[in-house]
Amino acid sequence: MRILFVVPKMYTRNELLSISGDIPEDFEAKSTEFWDYVAERLKRPRVINRIYIDSLTKYEGEDSIKLVTETDTGCGELVGGLVSEGAMLQTSEDPLLIEETASWASMLDGVTDGEAQTIIDLMSQNMSDRNRFLTKIIGETLKENETGVLFIRPGRDIAGYLQSDIKVIKIQPFEPSDYLDSWLVTLKLKPKSRKADNSIYP
Repeated sequence: MRILFVVPKMYTRNELLSISGDIPEDFEAKSTEFWDYVAERLKRPRVINRIYIDSLTKYEGEDSIKLVTETDTGCGELVGGLVSEGAMLQTSEDPLLIEETASWASMLDGVTDGEAQTIIDLMSQNMSDRNRFLTKIIGETLKENETGVLFIRPGRDIAGYLQSDIKVIKIQPFEPSDYLDSWLVTLKLKPKSRKADNSIYP
């Protein structure tokens, strides 16, 4: 049996700033709670053989881990620890497909509702292509009796794309998207404008 732990990543400080222009007062505590929980669940006696991170297009040893840590400290520190214990970090995505996602997302600001829907439909197709690419990589590299972990953006669902013999186990103390939605509801009570939520891409 092949096992894949799926971790919908906690939002980073910069992601929340790009969405709302502000940070929840409990962000540091909730972020620590999230990553401590995930780290505890991934501890031995389980052996993690392979690590997949959405948007990772190439593996360059320590430089890749450093890059992940610079953009997402919680995820990067956990990945670094798993690699030091023998897990292999895999390249996971096609850079051209990621560039396409970013291009579509950048076009959403300042368009009409009809134009926005067309862009959203094209972006949805692009994400389907990315999901197929990502799950193909997982299917080819995760071997029989191995365990892998996938760190992925909240709301991105690849379950329907994975091979049927891969058992998926989600690990999270709470749903990051729910945390974000609750924060945005709170912000609506304040007279403050915020940027369009394109930060979930790529």
